[in-house]
Amino acid sequence: MIRCSLVLIVIACIGISVCVAFAKDNDAKRGTIRGQVLEYGKTQPPIEGVIIKIISANGKEWTVKTDTNGEYKFTNLPAGNYTLKYLQEGFQNEGRGNQSVSVVSGGDQIVELKTVNWLNRVKGTVEYGILPLLNHVSGNLAKHYGLDETTVNALQQSIHESVETAIKQRKNLSNFLVRWDDDSLDIFEELLLRQDIKTAFTKHLTETQLKDFTNIPRHQEKQAYAHYSTASLDQELSLTADQRQKIVQLRLNSKDDEAWLTVLTETQKKILQLVELKKKADMLESHERTKQLAEAILASHTEQLATTLNKHALQQLTLITTAVAQKYLEAEKIMTTYREAEASLINAIEAKEITPKQADEKLKNLSRKLWNEKDTNKKSDETLDNTGLFNFHFFTRFTQIAAHRRALINGIVGGKRGFNREIYMTTELNFPTYDITYYALYQQTLKDVLSEKEYEQYTALQSERENFHQQALRDLAVANLDTLLLLNDAQRKQLKMAVAKLTVSPLGWDAPRDMFDKLIAQIDDGVLSRWQQNYLYLYLSLIDEI
Repeated sequence: MIRCSLVLIVIACIGISVCVAFAKDNDAKRGTIRGQVLEYGKTQPPIEGVIIKIISANGKEWTVKTDTNGEYKFTNLPAGNYTLKYLQEGFQNEGRGNQSVSVVSGGDQIVELKTVNWLNRVKGTVEYGILPLLNHVSGNLAKHYGLDETTVNALQQSIHESVETAIKQRKNLSNFLVRWDDDSLDIFEELLLRQDIKTAFTKHLTETQLKDFTNIPRHQEKQAYAHYSTASLDQELSLTADQRQKIVQLRLNSKDDEAWLTVLTETQKKILQLVELKKKADMLESHERTKQLAEAILASHTEQLATTLNKHALQQLTLITTAVAQKYLEAEKIMTTYREAEASLINAIEAKEITPKQADEKLKNLSRKLWNEKDTNKKSDETLDNTGLFNFHFFTRFTQIAAHRRALINGIVGGKRGFNREIYMTTELNFPTYDITYYALYQQTLKDVLSEKEYEQYTALQSERENFHQQALRDLAVANLDTLLLLNDAQRKQLKMAVAKLTVSPLGWDAPRDMFDKLIAQIDDGVLSRWQQNYLYLYLSLIDEI
């Protein structure tokens, strides 16, 4: 019996030894994935709290989080292929990435990851951007609703505590990574989507008060864009005063985005169709489209005068339309030569083959040559074809030209960097034909065929149109500055007074920006708070880099 027991014990020990040996052998066939997550830069500090996940070929998942040294480790992994994914804790999209990793028997795979430390980025954004913005808003709310100092201090304290708690708990931190080339109103409304920040405000204000506060600049913005979009239409279609008023109201009140089309005449609708065709035309088609569009624009402009014109005057203006359109086209062909040279020089400047000053001189010489040749070839029409009144702008600030043109071109080609000459030329040729009604031949014919009283009526109509355009640009400048800087009631009043006498060319390359810049130049010291001044400077710096 004793001998039998000893045999069984020996067998058991042998079995255990075999199992241990098998387990050790099996472990030796497994591997490890480990590494460290570091921040981009020279010092490359470790990033804590990055969620690392690996997924095997059969879909099994393992998840760990980096420690204070930014390190992570997966052990005892079967040999095979894995997908490694990482995402920083508290963020929905930032710091996300993935890559493939292969584990071999007994292998130790080291995968080092480098990314932005979004938590540090948030802390900086909160300290220097978000909290100053929210403090500014609370100050405006205090003035608007007559809040006392104690309430304002409590409101700001609640805001700070809610933001600090969110960062400490790493809760939905992506909302804090705002774009600083956006309007402050957009950023504020985005921040209010966070329940913790909204709660901080509604401890001291009703939701209705908070909504009304943001509705003031939004309503002003909506009205400004309704007027500006109507003014832009007026440049092409020569709207009557009644049409302008109706279109503005439809843009403000109608749920149908195209309801304003019912206000247009058939000629005006034809212009819109031709504009779309012109935008799609290639370089060979563009000139013919331009001629058709010029004739339609002149016809619409003439129709506007139909109620005040005598029959003879109406016939004369109708007959001159084709001749004016043809001369307009001849002038545009000359400008095509000019633009081709301009595009080549922009490329040369960006390639550092010539200086802006050299390019400036080349274009000046070319413009003299082109327009002198025009005068030589068209001496018989010299009195009528005053091309100099065409208001073509010979650009001299070439580094700025390159930036403006690139912004337009990049928008067309989907953000691709670099200056694309062909797209630039097509874009310029297909740009709306706004200035045809100012052409000297058409304006001279108006003077010839209209009586003195009729011409005074025409001048009054044009003055009314110009006032409408300028006021639309003024309102838009104030509205844009309001949504950008969150003005208080007193500031709005001051800026509306400052912009009242400003004028810009409505046919300019970027009339809204021109008016905006003029308004900024008119702002006296002390009108804007320190925060508003800093934010305006930051905003302009960012958009000028685009």
